[in-house]
Amino acid sequence: MAACAAAFGLQQAATQDASTLDVGRLLHTYRLRHAGYEGQGIRVGVISDGASNYADLVAQSALPSDVTFVGRDPSRGDEGDWMLQIVHQIAPQARLGFCPGGSPQDTDECARQLVSAFHADVVVDDTNPQPVFDFPSPKAIAFAEIAEAHPDVLFFTGAGNNGGGYYQGTWSPVPLVVNGTRYLAQDFGRSLGGASDPYETVTLPADPAATVMLGTSAHPTSESGDCSAENPEVTLALLDARDDVLASTTGRCPLLQLQYRRAPSPFGPRAPAFRRPPLPSRPFPFAFSPEKLRIVVLMPVGSSLGGFNLKLVAILGGQGTSPIPLGYHTDGAAGNSATTQHLIAVAAVDPNSGWHDRYLYEAFANSGPQCLDYQRNISGGWTRLPGPECMRQPAFVVPDRDPVLVGTPKGDEYRPFQGDSAAGPAAAGVAALLLSARMPASRIVPLLKQSAIPQSNAPGWNAHYGYGLLDADAAAVAARLRA
Repeated sequence: MAACAAAFGLQQAATQDASTLDVGRLLHTYRLRHAGYEGQGIRVGVISDGASNYADLVAQSALPSDVTFVGRDPSRGDEGDWMLQIVHQIAPQARLGFCPGGSPQDTDECARQLVSAFHADVVVDDTNPQPVFDFPSPKAIAFAEIAEAHPDVLFFTGAGNNGGGYYQGTWSPVPLVVNGTRYLAQDFGRSLGGASDPYETVTLPADPAATVMLGTSAHPTSESGDCSAENPEVTLALLDARDDVLASTTGRCPLLQLQYRRAPSPFGPRAPAFRRPPLPSRPFPFAFSPEKLRIVVLMPVGSSLGGFNLKLVAILGGQGTSPIPLGYHTDGAAGNSATTQHLIAVAAVDPNSGWHDRYLYEAFANSGPQCLDYQRNISGGWTRLPGPECMRQPAFVVPDRDPVLVGTPKGDEYRPFQGDSAAGPAAAGVAALLLSARMPASRIVPLLKQSAIPQSNAPGWNAHYGYGLLDADAAAVAARLRA
């Protein structure tokens, strides 16, 4: 499932004229291109939902006619068309390949085919799966294995558009009465150094049909047998504005899933799914309009946990998946598809905010670090690590909103492509330029880190901006290439 927030049309009023925005120029590719390095001899494989308008784009000279297609039917979406265009704009001589991904299994198989059959030098995808909680996503695990087998291939991915729906803090109890019973509740405010507040908040959007998933300290497979015995039992409850309990569940790794619809079903309301209700609750309401709700995490009075680390993730599943912003959100996104050292995660910045090569990050872009709490053990199961293993992801930022040719009911027209799905292929295009200038693959990421333009006053890696804005020409100079 593509992770991009491709808000075509909705964002046009806030973006530059499509004819004036040149992401390649913003990434400083001029000297490389002027020296004749345009991706010659380099193969870039793209993985996205589909490339259904490819023939039409070839007819309009927006894409070359020799794109290699592997895998299943590519006509199930068109975001791949947009990604291919961005790579082609930056590295016009690179040979392009495409494979339609989607599920982690399809995406993994695409990566394998693009490397083995298409012989890709660079692979970029935007198929970030639904965010998971404390462990590597299936995609991250598979890509790590593929990358280890092919160390000369560069793998780029979007950092993910899940920012804001992730909380992490140490257990900080505060007394709270719910339905007339006394509990110890997580103090979300105090755990992050603020004023005491036992309530995390979430606003459910007005959506025709959606699934809301809340999870705390979840385990790799969402099966109770795999939940760490080291976790204490906690109750996760969703309350309305009057503190009435809408739904709740108790467990060491509780996962609460709620389904709601805009209009009543003729078969009556669908009950929320949960393992066992520890608190009396009223039926979950239909959502006709956005509704602000409260989340509490509870334990019995007298519980003593020491330094227990609590994580909470809120996800909206419907047409695509996305985070639900939390009131006390923290940086990072647990178990994002970029949580592996073998993937080069790229986040998006807004080109309209630029001033002397500095930009503001897009609010939806995941920040870091990306942390793991579990690792695979020798038997194929999962073992909790002594402490979180954190990686400096995202690695870089790239301006999004690059104009691409998009099919509309009124015909094809150029529109800005927004999200990390646009940033990833731009970074892949820069890598293709450097590879065509005979820079070894093993040197590209270190040199891009060294030459990146910082986006904050503090030197080094930054949670929102990684090592900074890609600067292709500066990387070439650092490598002493003749660009």
